[in-house]
Amino acid sequence: LAPFMPAEGAVELLNKFSASKRNKVRLLSGSPVKSLEQVAAKAPEVGIVAENGCFAKIPVQNGKGGVRISMVANLNLTRKGLCVEILNYFTEQMPGSFVEERAVSIVRRFWTGPIDDCSDRQQARRQAAEAQNHIFESLGERYGLCIIPGSNSFLVLPKNISRSTAAGVILHPGGPAHSPRSSSVPDPDVPVNGGVEAGFVFAVGGDEKLLRRLNELDNAETVSTSGKGTDAKWKLDAGDVGDVMQLFGN
Repeated sequence: LAPFMPAEGAVELLNKFSASKRNKVRLLSGSPVKSLEQVAAKAPEVGIVAENGCFAKIPVQNGKGGVRISMVANLNLTRKGLCVEILNYFTEQMPGSFVEERAVSIVRRFWTGPIDDCSDRQQARRQAAEAQNHIFESLGERYGLCIIPGSNSFLVLPKNISRSTAAGVILHPGGPAHSPRSSSVPDPDVPVNGGVEAGFVFAVGGDEKLLRRLNELDNAETVSTSGKGTDAKWKLDAGDVGDVMQLFGN
């Protein structure tokens, strides 16, 4: 796959919103830390969550912050090697597929060809379902794993980690660095942030579990881009997000 390159327009929007002292901008992503380093460098005042809640980057405030906090340092990662071993076996049986090993989570990309529903893709999806079942039955219960399926890939990660739990960390009174989920010792040079009671929360994305959690807040407006059934208060096509946010930014 080509290296991740953040869209300049998206980075400009993040910086535009974070420039106001009234706003606190957080980007919650399933991408690995390395892929998001470019975003962090170009938008230092934006807090970033990577790998679906495994890591959180504290935004820079008054020259402080910018550090990365691990939310999973105390987890037993023994299962990771076992999981990769199983996935490699299935990958060898399906040419063109591959395993992407991240710091905590693992991605199995079982189809990289055309998105039309051809017979080869159907076969790849059936084999991927078999791999998921094998992972869950042999390692899922023992190591507390969660499998998130996608159209051309699936993700394996600890079941107690998600963007929804990351939202709880962000809204903790002391922010991510002072949350009970943080495995680091609070640093006096890391600002206590994210804990100021928000007068208004606005969330846009396709993670329905996260949107449901935020809907529990009385002061939240949630927008779903998943194109599926949703509990969000509003719906928006993913391709229109940039234009709509530009209107808000103006």
